[in-house]
Amino acid sequence: MHSRSGNLTRGLMLGECVVQIKEGVKANLFQAVFLRFIGYCRRMQHYQDHYLQALNTRPGDLKVNLLHELRTHLKLSLSDDEIYAQCKDAANGLLKDWRARKIDPTNSEVVTRFYAETELYLFDLLAIEIDTTDARQKQLLDLATFLKSQGKLNGIDYGSGIGTLGIYFNRHGIRCDFADVSEANLSFIKRRLETRQLTDPRCINLMSGTIESGRYDFVTAFDVLEHVTAPVDLIREISGKLREGGIFIFNLLCEDEDDTLHIMKDLNPIRKTIRGFGLKKVGSFGEFKVYQKVQRPPGVNALLRCLDSIFWETREGIRSLKPKRAST
Repeated sequence: MHSRSGNLTRGLMLGECVVQIKEGVKANLFQAVFLRFIGYCRRMQHYQDHYLQALNTRPGDLKVNLLHELRTHLKLSLSDDEIYAQCKDAANGLLKDWRARKIDPTNSEVVTRFYAETELYLFDLLAIEIDTTDARQKQLLDLATFLKSQGKLNGIDYGSGIGTLGIYFNRHGIRCDFADVSEANLSFIKRRLETRQLTDPRCINLMSGTIESGRYDFVTAFDVLEHVTAPVDLIREISGKLREGGIFIFNLLCEDEDDTLHIMKDLNPIRKTIRGFGLKKVGSFGEFKVYQKVQRPPGVNALLRCLDSIFWETREGIRSLKPKRAST
């Protein structure tokens, strides 16, 4: 009898212990999840604070202030809602205009003229700046932190658009010039720089201005290479603007869809040649690749270009031999 009673007591005690352990685990798990969530929110707020500090022109809502900036520049007699609606629809307008003008994507002069003449990118890129995601805000701060840590404090942004990236860098103590083919974009950038009292950066029209060779610690080209007819030639040009040890940061958007203005449909031409221009991959930030200009012995760059060409052509040939899966 006593043995049964003792076993029962121990069983109850063990059961209570198990319950307490479960409750403790739940409490600790909840606490851990809660603390991680709080940490995440603080980090996102940190990225947002840096973004607002860089791009806002005055206290208040970023969207309202940026719309006011565009309204003032273009002398628009429209409400915030009307301007924002135009910004959100500008991407469709660009594609419609591209199709209406029957742009030949292989004709560099025609493509460049299209980008030089349109003002729709002022609206389209402002919408992107207003609605920038937390992930992109984090990316911008990570890039600025990286450049500072590497001592790369003098650069240029190719295809600057409305200057979002360059303004962000300049407001974070990194001197960044602006280069674009659109005088409409550059004019807006100049006004934005003046508003933010940034007097040092240069604005260069790539159709008429010149950029000295070996001038910069870094060059950025975000969402640019897919819009040009000869991206390989542009990378060669950019490599020439970098100092020894300079950094090239860019992304590659290659799409088969016809509902974009992206000309580049094949990455292999870039893959075959980029190392041959004296560039070496040293890292990445999400979709953004980081290459550094390096000094190699004579003939090595040409050898790399030859080897890379053989590799990527062979790889593409093997892939083309694979039977395609039948659609179900």
